[in-house]
Amino acid sequence: DYGVQNQIGFGQDYKTYLADLQKVFSEVFRATKKQGSLWIVIDSFRRDQEVIPLPFDLAAQLKETGWILRDIIIWKKERTLPWTHKGTTRRIFEYVMVFAKSSNSFKYYPDRHRDASDLKRWWVRYPERYNPKGKSLEEIWSYDIPTQGSWGKSYVQHFCPLPSELVSRIISLTTNPGDVVLDTFSCTGTVLAEAHLLNRKYIGFELNGRYITMFRKHL
Repeated sequence: DYGVQNQIGFGQDYKTYLADLQKVFSEVFRATKKQGSLWIVIDSFRRDQEVIPLPFDLAAQLKETGWILRDIIIWKKERTLPWTHKGTTRRIFEYVMVFAKSSNSFKYYPDRHRDASDLKRWWVRYPERYNPKGKSLEEIWSYDIPTQGSWGKSYVQHFCPLPSELVSRIISLTTNPGDVVLDTFSCTGTVLAEAHLLNRKYIGFELNGRYITMFRKHL
């Protein structure tokens, strides 16, 4: 509950929630350049002990608006609340769904994040993937949850804080200095702050004025 009227999610049934998200991201599709991409950090959840595959239900909804699902990344959260339920394993990851407006022309710069460590052993094991710049990005990214949010009392007082390193990687992978980064659910403004630090322009939307005030002070 974000404490404001017209919020999406809180108190809604599942179908209405998906329909509202589809409306938002159809407008994002309209406003995005042909070379643009859409990154959504999202998780499944349990209802009456049944896993609800929200990321994949949403992907199906967004396909109807024109978005193409290009990749699925696993964000392994190295510092997460250690809760479990009977008959389940401990959840330590979320999905990062990567969508493109075009099937082959969206901006993507993987060379900026190749791993150049331990190349000698890697080349021996995978000679067909040799690249002097290093290994390409893998599908599992490990980042700690910020010590703010549920864990601390500093700037970000938020239920789902994003690591700045995760956001920075996404922005640098798909944009150049001077490009515009849009965040339709800005909350405390982590995406906008990282865009500013990387010399991108930014546009954010947030219903809760308290978060907007926090962001401006932080920036």
